[in-house]
Amino acid sequence: PHGLLLVAAPRHHGSASTLFSFLDVLNSPLVSIATVESHPKHRLPGVSQTYLASGMSSREGLQAALKQDPNIVMLTDIPDSATAGLAVHAASTGHLLLGGIHADGAVPALLRLRSAGIEPFLLATSLRAAIGQRLVRTLCPNCRERYSLKTEEQRELAKRFGISTQAAFKRVHELEKSAAPAIFGDVKQLSSTASAITSLWRASSVGCETCDRTGYAGRTTIVEVLPASDGLQKALLAPDAPTIASLQATAVKEGFVPMALDGLIKALRGQTTIAEVLHAVTPGAY
Repeated sequence: PHGLLLVAAPRHHGSASTLFSFLDVLNSPLVSIATVESHPKHRLPGVSQTYLASGMSSREGLQAALKQDPNIVMLTDIPDSATAGLAVHAASTGHLLLGGIHADGAVPALLRLRSAGIEPFLLATSLRAAIGQRLVRTLCPNCRERYSLKTEEQRELAKRFGISTQAAFKRVHELEKSAAPAIFGDVKQLSSTASAITSLWRASSVGCETCDRTGYAGRTTIVEVLPASDGLQKALLAPDAPTIASLQATAVKEGFVPMALDGLIKALRGQTTIAEVLHAVTPGAY
């Protein structure tokens, strides 16, 4: 019912659309919703939407929205420390605050708020989840092509994605199995085993009528979701300022799936290509 939910992405990578999709789920006659938006993008019936006019800051727009005493507030962009402070304060005093922030991922978004002067205890107690995302092109399901990887290609791919142990290969395989019913579930053959990545997908060089012979049809997100677990809260409250590496390591121990790994799984299932994933994110160790 209250707290802070962050969606972190660079510009033009769909964070506002994700926030609006959340509001579409939450919207009902039983709750009051107010938004503060940089630009008009979507219209939601029953929602009080405020657009930042010339000369109005995000903080001023958020103050105006909060005066309406809404249950839920959505802010498409948290651009500065003043707006961040007001947003976290609102999230800690009974509002559900959905906020977009321009950052490289879920963990960098939290550190950006902390470096903006947000008190660690306020951030740790108000946070519900931080989400990082990127947009990638999706393969046309009618003409995409599967291809097998040679041994050297398998090694190079594993190296690029930091998959260096048997446990890491097994995790990738288990994630692909769990994703199979949801992502192109009609394809039963997996692209990985418990010890190797055996095949990938690519766009057809000639395409088809469905995709206008481009090989691609639409876009999707590769995503990471970082819930406010006990381990994450303790890391944020530590006397020494946490680093991206330390917070990421804490999250991975608790089952966090980084964005690059989510992209790899979607590439294994044929939803996108490895090239699209590597263009959008820099992989790390899992």
